[in-house]
Formats: sequence, C-alpha cells, structure tokens
Amino acid sequence: MTPLTSRPWTGAGLIVLASWVVGVTTASMTFAQTAPRFSWQGVPLEAAIEEFVAETDIDLGYDPALVSGKKAYCETWNKSPEIVLRCLLHGTGLFFQRLPTGTYVLTSSSRAPDAWGMLEGRVVDAETGTPLPNAHILLTRFDFGQASDEAGTFAFTRLSPGPYLVTATYLGYKSATTVVEVPPGEAARVDLALQAEPILYTPIVIDGMKARTASRRLGLAEVQQPSDRSLPSSGASNPLGDLDAMMGVRVNDATSDVHVQGGGAGEHQFLLDGAPVFIPLNVISFIGPFSPFALERITVHKAGFDASLGSQIAGVIETEHALPSRGPRQIDVQVDPLSMNARVGLLRRSASGRESSLMITGRRGLWDVYAPASLRALLRDWNTIDTFLLTAFAANNTPFEHFESLGSPGVGFNDLHVAGEVKFDPRHTLHGSVFWGQTRLGNTFPQDSLLLSTIRILPDLNARDSLVTSALSSVSDRYTWQNGVAQTHYTAVLGPSTVGSMQVRGSYYRLSHTFNTPDSVVVTAPEDDGNRILEIATSGRLDHSFHDRQYLLLGADAIFTSSRFTLAGAQVPIRHRFSGWRMAGFAEHRLLLGDHVTFEAGSRFTYLRSRRQVYAEPRFSVRLDWPETPVGAWSVFLGTGIYQQFVNQFDVSSRSPRTFVSSTRFWMATDSTVAPPQALHYAGELLYQPTPGWALSLEGYYKRQRHIVAIDYATVPASAGQNLRQNDFLKSSWGYAYGGAIQLSRKIGSWRLLGRYEYSEGKRGIFDLFQDRLHRVPWIEPHRLEFRLDARPLPGVTLLARWRSIWGRTWGFRQSYYDFVGAHLRDLDQLASGDLIRELAQTGINLDALTRVGRQVQHFGLDQPNNHTLPALVQLDLSLAYTIHLGTSTVQARIDLLNMLDRRNVAERRLVFDENTYFDPGSDDYLLLKEEDRQLLPRVTSFALKLNW
Repeated sequence: MTPLTSRPWTGAGLIVLASWVVGVTTASMTFAQTAPRFSWQGVPLEAAIEEFVAETDIDLGYDPALVSGKKAYCETWNKSPEIVLRCLLHGTGLFFQRLPTGTYVLTSSSRAPDAWGMLEGRVVDAETGTPLPNAHILLTRFDFGQASDEAGTFAFTRLSPGPYLVTATYLGYKSATTVVEVPPGEAARVDLALQAEPILYTPIVIDGMKARTASRRLGLAEVQQPSDRSLPSSGASNPLGDLDAMMGVRVNDATSDVHVQGGGAGEHQFLLDGAPVFIPLNVISFIGPFSPFALERITVHKAGFDASLGSQIAGVIETEHALPSRGPRQIDVQVDPLSMNARVGLLRRSASGRESSLMITGRRGLWDVYAPASLRALLRDWNTIDTFLLTAFAANNTPFEHFESLGSPGVGFNDLHVAGEVKFDPRHTLHGSVFWGQTRLGNTFPQDSLLLSTIRILPDLNARDSLVTSALSSVSDRYTWQNGVAQTHYTAVLGPSTVGSMQVRGSYYRLSHTFNTPDSVVVTAPEDDGNRILEIATSGRLDHSFHDRQYLLLGADAIFTSSRFTLAGAQVPIRHRFSGWRMAGFAEHRLLLGDHVTFEAGSRFTYLRSRRQVYAEPRFSVRLDWPETPVGAWSVFLGTGIYQQFVNQFDVSSRSPRTFVSSTRFWMATDSTVAPPQALHYAGELLYQPTPGWALSLEGYYKRQRHIVAIDYATVPASAGQNLRQNDFLKSSWGYAYGGAIQLSRKIGSWRLLGRYEYSEGKRGIFDLFQDRLHRVPWIEPHRLEFRLDARPLPGVTLLARWRSIWGRTWGFRQSYYDFVGAHLRDLDQLASGDLIRELAQTGINLDALTRVGRQVQHFGLDQPNNHTLPALVQLDLSLAYTIHLGTSTVQARIDLLNMLDRRNVAERRLVFDENTYFDPGSDDYLLLKEEDRQLLPRVTSFALKLNW
C-alpha cells in the first residue's frame, strides 16, 4: 500500500484559516482606522454618550443620575475610543474606569477604589447539590458575566466595592437572582441553588441545538442522568443505549456499537473523565461497558467538533463519572435481570470551605444465577457453527461437520469505578478516577451435550456416504476482555481571567481468546487470539478571557501508545506490535460579535514521531442566536474542519466457523508505513422554537473521507514470529458520508411528544476489492422514523414509549462472508491454476473447499453486498416506573417491555446446511446451502428495583 501524504493546508483548510485571520484581524483593528468624526457642542451628555456607544460598540455602564443635566462639548477626528471618551467627559466632573472584563464605567471620582473586591461562588442543583458546569452567571450592575467551570464554581476579581445583582441561568432550571455586597479588599461568596424544571426524557436528553445561552451547546448531543430522584434512571445495564435517542447517532441493535453520523464503530473516541476508553466487543446489546450508576453525563460531539476535543474522523463521546452531591452519605442499589449495581457516595465539607467527595460503584453480572429465557434462547440460536465457513476451511477428503446443537453459552461481566474530588477552595480543585472492567463470553461443550452429523464428501463431490452420529470430546470457545482507565486532573484559577489545568492519564485493554476444535473440522485449528494496548499521556490546558467578547484556549499533549496483537483466528493470520510517541498542541479562539454572532476558529498540530511529520487540522465554525424575534427563537450552527486519526480500531472477521463472536477487535497506533486517516467535515444545525412548547430541529452533515485504512484480507499470512508492518495488512480506502434529520417536539404540561425522520448514506471503495467500486458501508441505516412519548400521568409514575422503523439496510449476510470473499475472490476466478493450490495451502484453504464456496458465491452473489437488502425493522418499547418516597429514602420499581409486539426483526442472514437437498442431484439446490435469518431481540420483559437512601 502506498502511504498517502496529508495535505491539510489545501482547499477548505486554507479557506478556514483565511476566514479566521480575516475575522480576528477585522475585530482587532484599532478604532483609529475606522473611527468617524464626533462633534458635540452643547449636546446633552446622555445623548452624546448614546451616540458614542452606538458608533464604537463598546460596553459602557453608568448611573443615569450622574449625567443628568450635563452637556458635552467635544470635537475629535480619527481618535481611539478612550481619547474620545476622555474628551466627551471633559468639564463634566465625571471620569471613567476600564474593568478587567473590558467594560467601561463612569464615576464621579478619578481615584480608583482603595481596594478591589472579589466575588466567588458556585452554582448547584437546589435539591441534590450537584454542581452545574457551564452555567452562566451575570453581574447585572455592569451587564457582564462568565460561565462556571466543571465543578460549578466561578470567580470575579477586581470588582469595585458595592452591591451587585447576580443572576445564574442553566438549561432545564429556573434562573436564580440575588444581591451580593462586595466589600473593599475582601472576597464575597455566594452559592446559587437552581430549581429544576421537569424535562421528561429519562435519562434527560439535551439534543442538538437546545442551547443554554448564545448557542454554546450546538453541534453536540447530551445524555444526563436525572437529578430528580422521582424520575427513573435507566433500568437496563447499558447507559450507552440511550445515545440511540439522539439525532445522527445510531446504536447497533445486535452489538451495541455506536456510529456517529455515518462513521464506523472505530472512528470516534470514547473518553471517561478525559481519558480514552477502549470499548470491547459486545454480544448482548443492553449489557454495556459501564455500570449505569457510575456515569453522570454522556456527550456526543458530532461533525465539526472543536480542536480541543482531539483527533478523530467521526466524533468524540465524552463520559463523566457521577460524584456525590448530597451527603454526607449516599447509597444506591439496583437489581435487574442481568446485573446487580451498587454505589456508595461520601461527601464532606469542612468549616474552612474545603469539600471532599468520593464515589465507589460496582457491578456484577447475574447470568450464572438467572437470565431471561428469551435471551438464553436467542444466544443459543446465535451460538451455532457456521456451515459456510466450516465448508470453506474443511480438510480435503475429510468429514464435513454439521453441528445441530451447541449447548448454552455463558456471559459474565463486572466492573469497578472509583472517583473522587477535593476542592481546596473555589480556585483549586483536584480530581481523580479509576475504572476497571472485565467481560467473559463463550462456552465449553461437553461430550454429552454436543451432537454432530458427520457427512463425508468425496473430492469429486459426486458421492455421499451414510450419515453417522458421533460426538466430540470437547469444543471450547472463550473470550476474556479487560480494560481500564486511571487519571488525575488538577485545575487552578491563575488570575482574574485565566484558568489552567493539568492531567496525567493511562488507559489499557487486553483480550485473551482461546478456541479449540478437533483437527477433523478444519485443516489447521486456529491458535489463540490476543491483543494488548497501553496508552499513557500528560496534557495541559490554559483558558484565558481577554474580556467578555474574546476567549482563547491553548493546550498541549504528550502521548505514548504501545500495542501488540496476534490474530491467528482471522481470515488471514496477522501478528503485529508497535510503540510510538506523538505530540499535539492546539489553539482555539472564540470571538463574539454583537449579541447574535459567535465565530470560533482553531487548529490542532500533531507531530507523529514514527513518520517524522506534523499534521495540521484547522477548524472553523459560526454560531447565530436570535432568542427573541416576532416569530420565535432561532439558533444556527455551521462548522467545518479537517480531522485526522492516529490510533485506529479494527474488527477483524474470524476464519473459525463459530458464530457466537464472529470478529476480533484490536487497536494500534499508526506506524511509519501508513498515513493516518483523514476526513473533511461540513455540518449545519438549526433550532426553531415558535413557542415554549414547540421545537423544530434540523441537522445536516457531509464528510469527505479522503483516506481511511482497512484490513487487507488477501494479504500474505504472517509466518511464526514474524512482525508484519502495517502496510503489509492494511490498504487504503476512501469514500463519503452524508445525511440529515428533521425533528418536531411538543410539550404539553407533563407530556412530551417527539417525532423524527433521519436519512443517511455512506459509501466507500477499497483498492483491489469489489472492482474498486464504491459500496454502501454495512452499518448505514438509510431511513429511520421514530416517535417518542414521555409522560408523568400520575404523581410518582413515569411512562416512556418509543416506536421506530428502519428500512433500506443492505449487506444482508454475515460480515464474515463478505470478508472471506474479499480475501479469496481472485482465487475463485482462478480455480484451474496449478499455482493456486500451493498458495491456498498457506492459508488453510483447499481446492475442494474453494469449489464448494464458489458455488455459494455464484448463486447468492456474495460479491455484491449492496444487493442483499434486509427487511424493515419495526420495534415498540414501553417502560413504566413508579417511585415512592419514604422519608429521605426512595424506592423505585421499573418494568421494561422491549420489542413489545414480538416482531421477528432480522439482524442478518446466514447460510445453513439442508441434508435433504444438498446431496440430491435432481434438486435445483444441489450442493447449495440455505438462507436463514438471524433474529434480533425477541420480546423481553425486564424488571428493575432500585433503592436509594
């Protein structure tokens, strides 16, 4: 594969940077270059000030009583604003001061206060005490403000002594206002407790552009566990499943893989408290990687995300641990059909103002104790030997095995979360967290639980032996995944307008897989698969506010990644190990122009040591906000940028005939032989609210995937001990993805209705595969229609209903079929070649097996995946929760009816053996396998009980 060179400074990159430079330069030009001529002769001072403010657009605060009865005598030309203002006030007895925020204030004395005062405080949830990050605090005395940090704290320095009217606002909460007296030379403190306004999503979904203020939250979607304990938390074990309620985000019904706006499962990054998490494969869609008790918030950053969030070609998913907010002790316990969850929270506040909090959450799977019968039946159906792959790897002139029954598979999972925080004072905070998780999948088939029918097929395929029933002594297939994260994060207020932070973090992932089977089944029994990845990093951030109109964010990261894996059970055995450093830095500038327009521009610069090259990722966005117009409120977001990816995830199809887990997931950092993937984003969103009860949302995106790396299943297998380079088993891919959505919601009292339609398309081409043509990617759901109802019909009762339909899915057969065909399509076209037999001997494929497979490929058209359309998916889910308050304790019971109508939705199709037609020369299906549907989740009833005290 020829490495591609990144050219981020061409095309749209130059446009983005040029726009940034022009915007910043224009905003920063001195007043003297554009200033008009002022001439006031006996004009009332108040009128002159209004003209001056209108022409210069500066922030000027004053008491009207100070200017009453005074007149202005001044004439200037081509002067700076301060010179004009000094001239304007000459002879009036008034003077001005410029605050650190950039606001000018008129006073009756030229002497500054003897001692500046300070105002510090925190914004919290009134009921639970949970800090509210990014709340907006406004000092209405001078009409300027700031946003609270992640701990809900804020601080104003260099304030003139006196009274201030302080207002805090936050989405989903009523605003709070209070008067605070700032003493000279001292600090005043205020805690603003906001009362929640009911939002009936459970968990609360803040989708798309429901901005807090000034469209700051556009371009992302957020799931937050409800702080109101009368609302039910998720009764399932997978909080990531709630992401499926967001526009542009899809969660796979079978594997729970997340896809962000047409991207693959490995093209976004999971972050837990700012540290990457390597999420393992999932078999049961609602067993997630985290305990639902552990997380407070999940935020999905979609196309056009900021430079500070990192380098990923699809998006970034941020998760945050839930720290205790009420105290001094909090205990939560939940039991559902699949797991038991427990959480302990401790909170302590000292007389000196120091606050310490600690959260410990554990989860244990209960599959070995109890599992719903419908789920056990589903897994038994999934856990069959695949006849197509078994045929492909069957030995020459040896039995072809067909497994009729495979016993009961097992699932085990547990995880542990520990998170804590120490707030030394409002300006200094130390946060740390640790996560460890383990998942076990697989089975062992003893002799008395496994029957197989042995069918001997002669090399000429024209004879048939009698069926013989036999048993295997042992067949085992076991996976064990472990992953973990540890991080510590320190934040400090460094000055009146500057906040700094440092983080040290580490992430790891380990896979161990064993698969044993008799030699009679396959030519060469697959060896054990394994994968390990370790990433450690340190990073720093600096956030500076020049005044209330310009903000600058700077950051730098040093990252070391080491990975190694052995994919012996893949279609082509691969062995690889690599370790390397990369250094990254970024700058973001936010500029507010007036009350309606915000420009944001930034870029990342990453030095990849393995390639000795710097990659630049310029990004640019504009946000428009009209909160009050005659026809309602409008918000708009437009963004574009270049996005690279330096750590890649792959799901590699297996060559073994098992179907329980049909692929192996691994990660690796980019070495010197391949270029990192690159994509160009264009994104737009619009929110229109004609009245408080109605909301119309529109979303659109286009991603040009200039270069993406894909597994080359036709590569030469690795020999024992050989470390392949990445260009030995990766090939270049390219393509695009685009889509749009429209959503309409209506809130009527305690009822909320929502309807949404989404369209998405994504195509890619891979060199030397399927004639180099662009094909739709397997995970795309072209059409999606959804309706939701969230209501509280009675006190303590919450009803949730969701109906959805998905149609237009292609790649109808199992992914491993297409990957096998991609690896051996050339072989299927050259069966008569004598050299081919020697080549196949290295891959475990023999000529007879290839002939049998070729018959299936030709009949079913397995080289045309876009022609294999799946039927429409239709599903109705209902949830009902009842909450009882017993003093300070809460008991909550919840019942979930998943796929209530028991629709037989199809996940994919597979090929199975039918002995009545396979060996009948007179049948049209002679030597052909049969299509069979692999079903998704049947009707499942889940009951959860949650206790809180």
